Amino acid sequence: MDDTLITQAARHFGTVPSALTPLPGGHVTAVYEFARGPERCILRIIPPGADTTPEDVRAIQAWVTHLANHGAPVPAPLAARDGRHVVVIEHEGRLYTAVASQKARGILAETLSQAQWTDAFFHNIGKAAGKLHELAAGYAPPQALRRPEILTTGDLFGPGQDASPAIRARKWKILETINALPRPAENFGMIHGDFHFGNFFVDPAGGYTVTVFDFDDCGYGWTIMDTATQLFDVLVLYDGPDRKGFARRFLTHYVGGYRTERDVDLYWFAQLPHFLKLLEISYYA
Repeated sequence: MDDTLITQAARHFGTVPSALTPLPGGHVTAVYEFARGPERCILRIIPPGADTTPEDVRAIQAWVTHLANHGAPVPAPLAARDGRHVVVIEHEGRLYTAVASQKARGILAETLSQAQWTDAFFHNIGKAAGKLHELAAGYAPPQALRRPEILTTGDLFGPGQDASPAIRARKWKILETINALPRPAENFGMIHGDFHFGNFFVDPAGGYTVTVFDFDDCGYGWTIMDTATQLFDVLVLYDGPDRKGFARRFLTHYVGGYRTERDVDLYWFAQLPHFLKLLEISYYA
């Protein structure tokens, strides 16, 4: 990424390029770590043409700010020197977006060995999800900051996904079943949309507490979708014996943690197979 652009983005958030440490895993987005006072922070620079537009970023940051202000386990967004949480930088006739946040404590969850997958860890994943969903019930942003419905957008679930006729037919059959589900406010609202081990940190030294990040896919959907995504991911990663027994163990502790933050009718857990099948088909396609 161009040095002039990096200098502008760094200046907005009170730092300089020489103080930035590049981090991996940003794909299209450039990601850096820096210090602001005693805090370790993360700077992200999103190029034009990315799936996430400046308008999307404003809506996402508004949601994460709401979560952080109400005690959710998320890295708090940082304001730029002029007070904005989202900075749009014009560079060589193109618009880039810069945002910053506190750095999450711990390590990326997917780097944990399976020997470290404790019941407390599973409990805290559920607790984090429950907290996010509990706060979603009271979130009512202005229309300009409203995110779309997850099943109507994107490459994974959206109508534009390329697949064979047979796969498309199977996918739309599952979508018909899902879209016929009720949408009570306590079970349909803002969700993470990509809730898996690659998108949260865990602190083994701090009781396996969980901090969730990367809300680029957040939007409106059934809250059980986040549980389905996490269960799908953990079963893909798990390479031990008795997968069904492990799934029961994981869900038992996950649901226990979830219910410390909000209750949920068992009806919704009975819908998990539909969402798991949708994930399976969509990833296959």
